[in-house]
Amino acid sequence: MKMKALLLVSFGTSVNEARKNTIDRLVLEAREAFCDHSVSLAFTSGVIIKILRERDGVRIPAVEEALDLLVKMGVTDLVIQPTHLIGGIENEKMLAQAGKFCGQFRTVKAGRPLLETREDRAEVIRRTAAQMPRLYKDEAWVFMGHGSGHPANDIYIEMNELFAEMGFPHAFVATVEGQPSVEQAVKWALSGGYKKVYLAPLMLVAGDHARNDMAGADKDSWKNRFEAAGIETSCVMRGLGEYEGIRALYLEHARQAVEL
Repeated sequence: MKMKALLLVSFGTSVNEARKNTIDRLVLEAREAFCDHSVSLAFTSGVIIKILRERDGVRIPAVEEALDLLVKMGVTDLVIQPTHLIGGIENEKMLAQAGKFCGQFRTVKAGRPLLETREDRAEVIRRTAAQMPRLYKDEAWVFMGHGSGHPANDIYIEMNELFAEMGFPHAFVATVEGQPSVEQAVKWALSGGYKKVYLAPLMLVAGDHARNDMAGADKDSWKNRFEAAGIETSCVMRGLGEYEGIRALYLEHARQAVEL
């Protein structure tokens, strides 16, 4: 007898409102879309798991804990769908943890991260651009990605090229912990003659990075760096997971994994 499960895996967030608007919605929609699967959630960040448990009494399992529970439930066929944007450090960590359990399930399949293929990246651009504020000729969008020392960080650089190819030359991606940097984004905005930029997270949630690194009061926040350069800023405090079309893309990835 088959028992099928879908495990959604996220880095997680300690901002409850952000989680409810994104990850929790995705879980609910996955349960509707995969009604023949048991759908559950795990986080990869031990720090966030601990904060939620101790501060709020909210218990979200780590990946190995969630997988162990699925084994005990008698799951035979497992699909793991990450909410990660790129196949970087967190995604590799997830896959390594799942690999330890391969012999305990009949089948284990993993869906793609959000930006894995060029087609995925183009879809994210289309679905995100449709939700962003309309621009005037001296305005631009600047998206804040997380960034990584992993080679997959090149995806953020490619996103800039793809924005231009798809007819959005007024859009730019920079990262908190990789390349391109916010300094490059400020230089790009100045050289383009933009008077105003809309800052938005290219992240699943508008969590700590969006609230502090992007829109915070600190002089080094992205908002204040652009304003120090004489460029007006407006912060769009919505994570990608708040857009229905992006959540649908994650579920498309999961569906494709099921059908492999």
